[in-house]
Amino acid sequence: MQSVWMDAAVVGRARRLAIGAVILAALALAPQASAQPRSAAVDAWRQAATSPSALSHALAAHHTKLGPDFRARLRYAHADGTLRVMVTTRARTAATERLARSSTTWLQWYGKLPAFYAAVTPSQLVALLRSRAVRLVEADYRVSYSLSISARDIGARGRDEVAAGTPTGDVTVSSATPTASWQGDAPATLVDAANILVDAAGLKRVCVAPICDSVSLAVADRGDLTINATGTETDWVDLEVIAPDGTVSFRFGDSTAPLTIKDANPGAYTVNAWVNTIAVLDTGHYTATATLGSAGAAPPAVWRLDRTAGALGALASADPGLTADEATGKGVTVANIDSGIDKTHPDFGGFSCQPGVLTPCESRIKKAITIDEIFDAG
Repeated sequence: MQSVWMDAAVVGRARRLAIGAVILAALALAPQASAQPRSAAVDAWRQAATSPSALSHALAAHHTKLGPDFRARLRYAHADGTLRVMVTTRARTAATERLARSSTTWLQWYGKLPAFYAAVTPSQLVALLRSRAVRLVEADYRVSYSLSISARDIGARGRDEVAAGTPTGDVTVSSATPTASWQGDAPATLVDAANILVDAAGLKRVCVAPICDSVSLAVADRGDLTINATGTETDWVDLEVIAPDGTVSFRFGDSTAPLTIKDANPGAYTVNAWVNTIAVLDTGHYTATATLGSAGAAPPAVWRLDRTAGALGALASADPGLTADEATGKGVTVANIDSGIDKTHPDFGGFSCQPGVLTPCESRIKKAITIDEIFDAG
């Protein structure tokens, strides 16, 4: 008989994955709880877009002005009943600016460009779509932080500039008091198993007491932040840390390595913990420790994000030898090698047209190169 050996962590994760699948299936069949405010806003937008209404008529009549996934992105409507949209106009005139002000709840123009970012209600969106001054309306959507992380990895993005202040929390770490500890109970066998599937699907984890324990950690100074949590000898602790800018770091409980955030900004962090145990047999008790190391030298970079410059922040130079415009790449010609683009987009379309007296080519794409041309060129 041939013996088979598997790592305990692999077996444990597989078992948790199976349990998680069962739990998610049960949740899908269970009656849904009452809608939260954001869910109610999403439902209102979807109903207005599908039932006979001014919005559904405008979406159908002006579908050429909409992004390809506009209807699907209605799920990103905010709890206040508005939808965030990016709008491109034919020209930025006084009349266009008046239209933007009267047809939005909030807006921000993209510099001097004929485009703006705004929050709109269904009736305001109808007004924008009906206007001849509007070329394109694209619903905003959630993005991951991969660009932010990758930019730092290649040394392009430097440290963010954050507003000075004294953050508050349940526990605090600082350069003067670099270590803080706390403890709690979070018996979460079922949710702990489901975290594997949630992580694979890219969804947001839900932390609800008593199966999850949430602690506010105040980081007073910049530095390398290290957090670790342990249960009993056999209990695993899933650990999630949410930074002030929304960036999420996660560690599965089958790992004993601490969770480290390099060059952490000062601010209030949320630390969520789930203990892999059974509530009727164990309280799911855990202990956690946070340690703030000294801040290393500022990494070499080209640009940084100044979070003190208004609600959206502003790009700034991270190199004394560069101006802000040079550091952000303004005026630089960029060559993009990609698997493809949406050539129907107003900014990209028409790159293969032949310019004429009455048919100018307005595309920002200067030249299109196919894969075959690249290979033929060696």
